[in-house]
Amino acid sequence: IYSTQGAFAGLNKHNEIITWGNKRFGGDTSNIRHLLNNITNIYTTNSAFAALKKNETVITWGDLKSGGNSSNVANDLFDIINIYGNKSAFAALKKDNTVITWGNHNSGGDTTNIKHLLVDIIEIYYTDFAFAALKKNKTVITWGDELYGGNINVSTTIDKIYATHDTFIMMSE
Repeated sequence: IYSTQGAFAGLNKHNEIITWGNKRFGGDTSNIRHLLNNITNIYTTNSAFAALKKNETVITWGDLKSGGNSSNVANDLFDIINIYGNKSAFAALKKDNTVITWGNHNSGGDTTNIKHLLVDIIEIYYTDFAFAALKKNKTVITWGDELYGGNINVSTTIDKIYATHDTFIMMSE
C-alpha cells in the first residue's frame, strides 16, 4: 500500500492498482482504471501517484500540479527503470541514463534549461523540493528549489550522496 497526504493505492497480486481516498490526492482512478494493470511499482509525491508498468511506461494520477499530470512528457515516459518523487515533482531515470521530470516546476518538475546535462545519470536523490543526479563521471547535477539544494555547484567528483529533507550531503573518498 502506498499513500499521498489524502489517498491510498494498493497493488494487488494481479499487478493491478486499487485506490481510495480523496480524489484530488489520487483516491479516484475510475477514468484510468483500464490502464492500471501490469504494474511493477508505485511512487508518490504528497498528492500524486506514478505507476511503473512492466513494459517500462508510466501512468500518473492525482493532483495535476504535483505530478498527477505527465502529459507534457508522456511521449518520453518509456524505457523507465526507476522513478523518484519528492513532495511535489517526479524524476524518472531511463535505460539510456537520461532523466525525465514532471510536476511542480519550482520543485524540480521542469528541467528544460538543464535537460542537456541530464545524461549519463546513474542515480537520483531528492530532498523535499529538489533533486540531485549522480553522473557516471561522478559529477552531480542539482535542480529544484534552491533552499532545498536545487542549485548546488560541485567542483569535485562525488562518490556518495545523502539527502535530508532540505539539503544534500555529498562525499568524495
